Amino acid sequence: DVRITLLERSASLGMDCHRVDREMEATPVSIDVPSRMFNTTQWPTLIDLYDQIGVAYDAVDASQSFTKRSITSDQQDDTYLEFDVAFRPDLALRRMLNTKSRRLLTEATRLMKQGRSDLDAGIDHALTLGQYLADRGYEPSFKTLFLYATLSSTVCTCSYADLDRYPAHIILETLRRLTDDRALMRTRYGTRDVVQRLAGSLDDIRMNNAVVRVVDDGQQVCIVSADGSVDKFDHVIVATQANTAIRLQPEISAREHNILASIPYADVDVIVHTDQRLMPSRRSSWRTFNMIVCESPAGHEIGAAMCTVWLNRFDANLPAKTDLFQTIGPVVQPESSKIVARAKLQRPSVNARSAAGVAMLNEMHDQLDRRVWYCGSWAAPGVPLLESAVISAQKVTTCVLQARNVTC
Repeated sequence: DVRITLLERSASLGMDCHRVDREMEATPVSIDVPSRMFNTTQWPTLIDLYDQIGVAYDAVDASQSFTKRSITSDQQDDTYLEFDVAFRPDLALRRMLNTKSRRLLTEATRLMKQGRSDLDAGIDHALTLGQYLADRGYEPSFKTLFLYATLSSTVCTCSYADLDRYPAHIILETLRRLTDDRALMRTRYGTRDVVQRLAGSLDDIRMNNAVVRVVDDGQQVCIVSADGSVDKFDHVIVATQANTAIRLQPEISAREHNILASIPYADVDVIVHTDQRLMPSRRSSWRTFNMIVCESPAGHEIGAAMCTVWLNRFDANLPAKTDLFQTIGPVVQPESSKIVARAKLQRPSVNARSAAGVAMLNEMHDQLDRRVWYCGSWAAPGVPLLESAVISAQKVTTCVLQARNVTC
């Protein structure tokens, strides 16, 4: 038999810890922070898990808008792209008359075709996305106004500079799966329903239990909590960020430290608010996902993008009269009086060093004499998403069960 104890630092479990509960128009509502989407091609392992535990999910209105905004002047917004379906980017007729829109769409179509062809032929895993785009002559405006605007504020949640360093094959494979004409979906009842179903069979759940140290004493693993209590376990799965795992284990080997330290993180704000200034200035251009591309404060080049999700359109269960938004990585801050909730997150990125670190981590997990294991979105190949988190958890679970059979 296997007895499992879950030590949770927060008052809510895992991915549900930033959820916002409030009343809108006399109706109780629950808002996931951040909003999460998935489809059957990029998130197949996640969907298999959801199906096993009975999570219901529905299609999302996947419309998008792209707006260029100056943050150094009062110049009017320029909404230059609007799509009714994100993974099927057909321009509205009025946009077909716009030369900029047509050129961006032409480059997007070229990348979809060329990317798939290059993946089939094989791509050097050392080739970065920035190098790939430059070598194949993609227009800089396509990179800054469309491709990076989308990736930096949604799928990858990282800076333009981090995207330049991403392995090209990872991004191209992700784009192929995201544009495979499969509907985006969301869980019908939110993350609270998901975590309750996942935790329903656990033996021992300890909420508000902050772990401060994890020590392998050679026989068992000692867990020291902030209240001074000490527990001992045969095996411990550290389901945290890699940088947190380092902090919890000052005695680990140099090799293990270097593996965990290879994963880069950046701070990301996610804000739930009612400030329409973080949307396109014309309401007729509002879509579910609204990419706002901003000039760099240092000059005229495009420097960053943020995505504002129109939650009323994303979640049909929300009341319709009060416009509610969620902005990921706000370049422009909402008015403080209009902020409903703010979550400060850290997001892992991917580069050649981190990809090598993940490969070494999986080799290390194959050593069945271990007692400490790691899982999370960062701990599997590809873009760090819920899909990679589930894959890494399944890998570690298999390793732990095999290790128990060896040591019992």
